[in-house]
Amino acid sequence: MTRHAHLIAHSSALEKMMAGDAIITLKNGDTGNRVTYRVTAREDARFEVRVFSGSDNARKGHYSLIGVMAKGGAWAPRSGATEIKELRAKIKAGPKGHWVDDKPGFLNSCERSLRSGRPLSKNQEFRFNGACRKYGVSRKWAEVDSDMAWKVLPWVWNRALRGSIPESVEVWHEGACVKCAKRLTVPASIELGYGPDCAKTLGIHGEWMLLDKKLGRDLVAYASSLAAA
Repeated sequence: MTRHAHLIAHSSALEKMMAGDAIITLKNGDTGNRVTYRVTAREDARFEVRVFSGSDNARKGHYSLIGVMAKGGAWAPRSGATEIKELRAKIKAGPKGHWVDDKPGFLNSCERSLRSGRPLSKNQEFRFNGACRKYGVSRKWAEVDSDMAWKVLPWVWNRALRGSIPESVEVWHEGACVKCAKRLTVPASIELGYGPDCAKTLGIHGEWMLLDKKLGRDLVAYASSLAAA
Protein backbone atom coordinates (compact mmCIF):
# COMPACT_ATOMS: atom_id res chain seq x y z
CA MET A 1 0.00 0.00 0.00
CA THR A 2 1.14 3.59 -0.55
CA ARG A 3 0.82 6.36 2.01
CA HIS A 4 -2.63 7.10 0.55
CA ALA A 5 -3.50 3.45 -0.15
CA HIS A 6 -4.07 4.23 -3.83
CA LEU A 7 -1.78 1.45 -5.02
CA ILE A 8 -3.64 -1.51 -3.55
CA ALA A 9 -1.84 -4.56 -2.20
CA HIS A 10 -2.74 -7.71 -4.12
CA SER A 11 -3.88 -9.34 -0.88
CA SER A 12 -6.69 -6.80 -0.51
CA ALA A 13 -7.49 -6.21 -4.20
CA LEU A 14 -10.59 -8.41 -4.20
CA GLU A 15 -11.93 -6.79 -1.02
CA LYS A 16 -11.59 -3.34 -2.59
CA MET A 17 -13.20 -4.38 -5.88
CA MET A 18 -16.19 -5.82 -3.99
CA ALA A 19 -16.56 -2.85 -1.62
CA GLY A 20 -19.74 -1.49 -3.23
CA ASP A 21 -19.05 1.18 -5.85
CA ALA A 22 -15.33 1.02 -6.56
CA ILE A 23 -13.42 2.94 -9.22
CA ILE A 24 -10.44 0.70 -9.99
CA THR A 25 -7.65 1.10 -12.54
CA LEU A 26 -5.75 -2.05 -13.53
CA LYS A 27 -2.34 -1.46 -15.07
CA ASN A 28 0.17 -3.83 -16.62
CA GLY A 29 3.51 -2.61 -15.34
CA ASP A 30 5.35 -4.43 -18.14
CA THR A 31 3.43 -2.91 -21.04
CA GLY A 32 1.97 0.26 -19.52
CA ASN A 33 -1.55 -0.72 -20.68
CA ARG A 34 -4.30 0.26 -18.25
CA VAL A 35 -8.09 0.04 -17.99
CA THR A 36 -10.38 1.86 -15.53
CA TYR A 37 -13.49 0.10 -14.21
CA ARG A 38 -16.47 0.94 -12.02
CA VAL A 39 -17.59 -2.11 -10.03
CA THR A 40 -21.01 -1.74 -8.41
CA ALA A 41 -22.59 -4.22 -5.99
CA ARG A 42 -26.14 -5.44 -6.70
CA GLU A 43 -28.81 -6.79 -4.36
CA ASP A 44 -28.31 -10.31 -5.72
CA ALA A 45 -24.71 -10.39 -4.40
CA ARG A 46 -23.29 -9.93 -7.90
CA PHE A 47 -21.44 -6.95 -9.33
CA GLU A 48 -22.08 -4.81 -12.41
CA VAL A 49 -18.82 -4.11 -14.21
CA ARG A 50 -18.50 -0.92 -16.26
CA VAL A 51 -15.45 0.26 -18.17
CA PHE A 52 -14.54 3.92 -18.60
CA SER A 53 -15.23 4.67 -22.24
CA GLY A 54 -16.21 8.34 -22.30
CA SER A 55 -14.46 11.62 -21.52
CA ASP A 56 -15.58 12.41 -17.95
CA ASN A 57 -14.57 9.83 -15.34
CA ALA A 58 -16.79 11.50 -12.71
CA ARG A 59 -20.01 10.70 -14.61
CA LYS A 60 -21.52 7.24 -14.38
CA GLY A 61 -22.94 7.58 -17.88
CA HIS A 62 -19.38 7.58 -19.25
CA TYR A 63 -18.78 4.05 -17.97
CA SER A 64 -20.10 1.31 -20.26
CA LEU A 65 -21.77 -1.74 -18.74
CA ILE A 66 -19.84 -4.75 -20.06
CA GLY A 67 -20.96 -7.59 -17.80
CA VAL A 68 -21.84 -8.99 -14.39
CA MET A 69 -19.37 -10.69 -12.07
CA ALA A 70 -20.20 -13.17 -9.30
CA LYS A 71 -18.18 -13.26 -6.07
CA GLY A 72 -16.88 -16.67 -7.02
CA GLY A 73 -15.52 -15.43 -10.35
CA ALA A 74 -18.28 -16.44 -12.78
CA TRP A 75 -18.33 -13.81 -15.54
CA ALA A 76 -21.40 -13.00 -17.65
CA PRO A 77 -20.31 -10.56 -20.39
CA ARG A 78 -22.87 -8.21 -21.85
CA SER A 79 -23.57 -8.34 -25.56
CA GLY A 80 -25.96 -6.98 -28.14
CA ALA A 81 -28.04 -10.13 -27.70
CA THR A 82 -28.21 -9.40 -23.95
CA GLU A 83 -29.56 -5.93 -24.67
CA ILE A 84 -32.21 -7.27 -27.04
CA LYS A 85 -33.34 -9.84 -24.47
CA GLU A 86 -33.63 -7.14 -21.81
CA LEU A 87 -35.42 -4.81 -24.22
CA ARG A 88 -37.97 -7.49 -25.17
CA ALA A 89 -38.73 -8.13 -21.49
CA LYS A 90 -39.18 -4.42 -20.72
CA ILE A 91 -41.39 -3.88 -23.78
CA LYS A 92 -43.59 -6.78 -22.70
CA ALA A 93 -43.93 -5.47 -19.15
CA GLY A 94 -43.92 -1.75 -19.90
CA PRO A 95 -46.32 0.84 -21.32
CA LYS A 96 -47.52 0.52 -24.89
CA GLY A 97 -47.40 3.08 -27.64
CA HIS A 98 -43.82 2.97 -28.91
CA TRP A 99 -43.27 2.03 -32.56
CA VAL A 100 -41.14 -0.95 -31.56
CA ASP A 101 -44.12 -2.51 -29.74
CA ASP A 102 -45.73 -3.28 -33.07
CA LYS A 103 -42.59 -4.24 -34.97
CA PRO A 104 -40.98 -7.27 -33.35
CA GLY A 105 -39.50 -8.04 -36.75
CA PHE A 106 -37.14 -5.09 -36.27
CA LEU A 107 -35.69 -6.60 -33.08
CA ASN A 108 -35.46 -9.98 -34.81
CA SER A 109 -33.37 -8.46 -37.61
CA CYS A 110 -31.12 -6.67 -35.09
CA GLU A 111 -30.64 -9.92 -33.20
CA ARG A 112 -29.71 -11.82 -36.35
CA SER A 113 -27.10 -9.18 -37.21
CA LEU A 114 -25.55 -9.13 -33.74
CA ARG A 115 -25.46 -12.91 -33.38
CA SER A 116 -23.69 -13.22 -36.73
CA GLY A 117 -21.11 -10.61 -35.72
CA ARG A 118 -22.31 -7.97 -38.17
CA PRO A 119 -22.65 -4.38 -36.88
CA LEU A 120 -26.07 -2.74 -36.99
CA SER A 121 -26.73 -0.38 -39.88
CA LYS A 122 -26.89 3.36 -39.06
CA ASN A 123 -30.69 3.25 -39.30
CA GLN A 124 -30.91 0.17 -37.07
CA GLU A 125 -28.50 1.72 -34.57
CA PHE A 126 -30.54 4.94 -34.42
CA ARG A 127 -33.86 3.15 -33.89
CA PHE A 128 -32.44 0.58 -31.49
CA ASN A 129 -30.81 3.29 -29.35
CA GLY A 130 -34.13 5.14 -29.24
CA ALA A 131 -35.93 2.05 -27.97
CA CYS A 132 -33.21 1.40 -25.37
CA ARG A 133 -33.48 4.95 -24.06
CA LYS A 134 -37.26 4.74 -23.80
CA TYR A 135 -37.20 1.49 -21.84
CA GLY A 136 -34.10 2.22 -19.75
CA VAL A 137 -31.83 -0.42 -21.29
CA SER A 138 -28.12 0.40 -20.92
CA ARG A 139 -26.09 0.07 -24.11
CA LYS A 140 -22.37 -0.64 -24.28
CA TRP A 141 -20.23 1.90 -26.14
CA ALA A 142 -18.78 0.89 -29.50
CA GLU A 143 -15.36 2.23 -28.39
CA VAL A 144 -14.91 -0.48 -25.74
CA ASP A 145 -11.93 -2.67 -26.64
CA SER A 146 -13.30 -6.22 -26.58
CA ASP A 147 -9.81 -7.73 -26.63
CA MET A 148 -8.62 -6.03 -23.46
CA ALA A 149 -11.22 -4.11 -21.45
CA TRP A 150 -13.70 -6.99 -21.52
CA LYS A 151 -11.17 -9.52 -20.27
CA VAL A 152 -8.75 -7.79 -17.88
CA LEU A 153 -10.95 -7.40 -14.79
CA PRO A 154 -12.44 -10.94 -14.94
CA TRP A 155 -8.91 -12.32 -15.30
CA VAL A 156 -7.53 -10.29 -12.37
CA TRP A 157 -10.63 -11.11 -10.25
CA ASN A 158 -10.12 -14.84 -10.70
CA ARG A 159 -6.38 -14.59 -10.05
CA ALA A 160 -7.17 -12.65 -6.86
CA LEU A 161 -9.46 -15.46 -5.73
CA ARG A 162 -6.50 -17.83 -5.99
CA GLY A 163 -4.05 -15.35 -4.50
CA SER A 164 -1.95 -15.38 -7.65
CA ILE A 165 -2.08 -11.89 -9.20
CA PRO A 166 1.25 -11.43 -11.05
CA GLU A 167 3.64 -8.87 -9.62
CA SER A 168 3.48 -6.89 -12.88
CA VAL A 169 -0.26 -6.19 -12.40
CA GLU A 170 -0.99 -2.98 -10.50
CA VAL A 171 -4.38 -2.32 -8.86
CA TRP A 172 -5.10 1.35 -8.26
CA HIS A 173 -7.88 3.14 -6.40
CA GLU A 174 -9.05 6.55 -7.62
CA GLY A 175 -7.64 9.85 -6.38
CA ALA A 176 -8.61 13.52 -6.64
CA CYS A 177 -6.74 16.48 -8.10
CA VAL A 178 -5.68 18.90 -5.35
CA LYS A 179 -6.06 21.85 -7.75
CA CYS A 180 -9.40 21.28 -9.47
CA ALA A 181 -10.83 18.38 -7.36
CA LYS A 182 -11.55 16.25 -10.44
CA ARG A 183 -11.40 12.46 -10.12
CA LEU A 184 -8.03 10.96 -11.01
CA THR A 185 -7.78 7.42 -12.40
CA VAL A 186 -4.39 7.48 -14.16
CA PRO A 187 -1.72 6.16 -11.73
CA ALA A 188 0.70 9.00 -12.49
CA SER A 189 -2.00 11.57 -11.76
CA ILE A 190 -3.05 9.81 -8.56
CA GLU A 191 0.45 9.82 -7.09
CA LEU A 192 1.42 13.33 -8.25
CA GLY A 193 -1.91 14.73 -7.05
CA TYR A 194 -2.60 16.54 -10.35
CA GLY A 195 -4.13 15.49 -13.63
CA PRO A 196 -2.14 16.20 -16.84
CA ASP A 197 -3.99 19.46 -17.58
CA CYS A 198 -3.39 20.92 -14.11
CA ALA A 199 0.19 19.65 -14.17
CA LYS A 200 0.70 21.54 -17.44
CA THR A 201 -0.83 24.70 -15.96
CA LEU A 202 1.55 24.47 -12.98
CA GLY A 203 4.58 23.85 -15.20
CA ILE A 204 5.19 20.30 -13.93
CA HIS A 205 3.95 18.34 -16.91
CA GLY A 206 7.45 16.93 -17.34
CA GLU A 207 7.23 15.30 -13.91
CA TRP A 208 3.81 13.92 -14.83
CA MET A 209 5.24 12.42 -18.03
CA LEU A 210 8.06 10.78 -16.08
CA LEU A 211 5.65 9.28 -13.57
CA ASP A 212 3.37 7.96 -16.30
CA LYS A 213 6.21 5.73 -17.55
CA LYS A 214 7.21 4.28 -14.19
CA LEU A 215 6.20 1.03 -12.52
CA GLY A 216 3.92 1.39 -9.52
CA ARG A 217 6.55 0.86 -6.82
CA ASP A 218 8.97 3.27 -8.54
CA LEU A 219 6.18 5.74 -9.19
CA VAL A 220 5.28 5.87 -5.50
CA ALA A 221 8.90 6.37 -4.43
CA TYR A 222 9.42 9.10 -7.03
CA ALA A 223 6.21 10.94 -6.11
CA SER A 224 7.18 10.75 -2.43
CA SER A 225 10.55 12.38 -3.19
CA LEU A 226 8.79 15.20 -5.07
CA ALA A 227 6.44 15.78 -2.14
CA ALA A 228 9.37 15.93 0.30
CA ALA A 229 11.35 18.38 -1.85
